[in-house]
Amino acid sequence: MTDRTERAAGGRIELAYEAFGDTDAPPMVLIAGLATQMLGWDDRFCIRLADNGFRVNRYDNRDVGRSTHLVDAGTPDIIGLLRGRKRAVPYTLMDMADGTAGLLDALALESAHVVGMSMGGMIAQQLAISHPHRVRSLTSIMSTPSRRSGRRVGRRSGCCYFHSRPTKRRPPNAPCGSTG
Repeated sequence: MTDRTERAAGGRIELAYEAFGDTDAPPMVLIAGLATQMLGWDDRFCIRLADNGFRVNRYDNRDVGRSTHLVDAGTPDIIGLLRGRKRAVPYTLMDMADGTAGLLDALALESAHVVGMSMGGMIAQQLAISHPHRVRSLTSIMSTPSRRSGRRVGRRSGCCYFHSRPTKRRPPNAPCGSTG
């Protein structure tokens, strides 16, 4: 198998990435989750996206795989982070979103369709907030917009996810699941 990994430098961070598809196709960036290499996005999945008309770019976040490892910055304290201690990590989701924007710069892309999985979804959301002009569309998979991981969905909004598709339109302000 041929090594297709390339590197994009941005400041003191170098991100390893791989691209699939036609260089003229609409760009898509895949952001993996916590401690997951770009290989978490299976080759077959990337090829299928490329076959459907996208230029797919997957990459290793900092401290993962072939990207820059910030050894001097210390090891993130994941338990401390989950407990709300802000000093538990040497860099933030904002820093990682800026790294994604740096990757887009290095690839000479003004914007891209952005797909994030787990923590990658959080990075993607932060990218959309801090660099909205860089995000053509956002897909967040197995992720949360909440500051608190695992925050429960409200009863009125959550129940809509667990009912079958209504055959009739629900009147405004009617409870979930009713069709009036």
